[in-house]
Amino acid sequence: MQESMMQNSEQQTKNSAIYAVVLSEEGRAAVWPVARPLPVGWAMTDTTGSREECLAYIQLVGDDPVLRGRVAAPVAVV
Repeated sequence: MQESMMQNSEQQTKNSAIYAVVLSEEGRAAVWPVARPLPVGWAMTDTTGSREECLAYIQLVGDDPVLRGRVAAPVAVV
C-alpha cells in the first residue's frame, strides 16, 4: 500500500512539473524539466508546459528544422 502511495505521489509531481522543449546543437528536439540544468550542447526554447503539451508540440513541428527553428527559436543564454 505504501509503495502504491509513493508511486501516486511521484506521478502527481511528474504531472504538475513544468517542462520545456529544448534543442540540441544538431537541431533535435526533446522535453526537459525546467527545474533541471540543461546538459552541454542543448538550448532552451520559449515553448513550455506539461510534459504532454511539449511532446505534442514536438510531434506537431516534426522533423522540419526550418519550421522548428522559426517557431521554437532557442532563447539566448547569457
